[in-house]
Amino acid sequence: MHNAIFKGIFSYSQLEIIPELHLSGMEFLQYGDGWVSTLRAGIAFADKINAVSPNYAAELVTPLGSHGLVDDFVHRAKDLHGIVNGCDYSEWNPSHDEYLPEHYNDDLESMLAGKLASKTALQKELGLPEREVPMIGMVCRLTHQKGFHYILPILDKFLKNDVQVVIIGTGEPQIASHLNDLAEEFSEKLAFVEAYSNRFAHLVEAGSDFFLMPSEFEACGLNQIYSMAYGTLPIVRKVGGLKDTVIDFDDDPNNATGFGFVEPCHDALLIVLQRALLFYLQHPEQMHEMQLRSMRKDFSWTESAKEYVKMYDLALETN
Repeated sequence: MHNAIFKGIFSYSQLEIIPELHLSGMEFLQYGDGWVSTLRAGIAFADKINAVSPNYAAELVTPLGSHGLVDDFVHRAKDLHGIVNGCDYSEWNPSHDEYLPEHYNDDLESMLAGKLASKTALQKELGLPEREVPMIGMVCRLTHQKGFHYILPILDKFLKNDVQVVIIGTGEPQIASHLNDLAEEFSEKLAFVEAYSNRFAHLVEAGSDFFLMPSEFEACGLNQIYSMAYGTLPIVRKVGGLKDTVIDFDDDPNNATGFGFVEPCHDALLIVLQRALLFYLQHPEQMHEMQLRSMRKDFSWTESAKEYVKMYDLALETN
């Protein structure tokens, strides 16, 4: 179960393309008048249901988090498991990342030098002033789910601060148009690249000081994990896997790895952005400690794989 908003909805007439479906299971497929949902069938007939984070699994048994399938998930709650996705550190690791101008590791001097080199490279390529200024990065699809209805109403206010923001992504044309307008108005503070580039994604992870993920919902999320590996502090909405993987400074200063907010509104996002900016400016030593702590977090597949084995064993026992 990656994302319950994608339900695999088809008309009854399309069922013949899957001859393996039997009419005896039709009640589990129905989704409104004249439509079926293959996701509903999957939930009904699976031995176990695996969500890609524990918190997202908990959200699936709520009316808001289930996207209209709360009864289906509640009925199978005892078979619902949440396991956080792992990170492929062979690809996402600043100590050997082929896209970075300078490699670095979780030593303070190395980290500061490496991140500055990547920030400078980004500034040069995107036409931003080459300054040591707090940079907020974002790499994602331009969709409602990624929180642009929170970002766009307050981005011009935030850009009045001495900051730089880099956004990379493609998606909904109206979001892209709004970002292009803002990038033109704030040409020395906002760079928007309407494209997907793996090289840019790696450079943004390394060169930014903060990575923005104010998602409406997020089954797991990987960019916040990549960000931590690069010493870039995530700013997230506390939903789904973002809540499972990022520790907010206000919640636990000694173990913090980023900043979070809860309320689904743009004012809450602006407050947490300002909070992160003040932290950067007023507490540089604590900022560096958080960055190094984030780099030392381990979200490799080793532990997640053990949880999958446990779930498969439970499925076998059930049968």
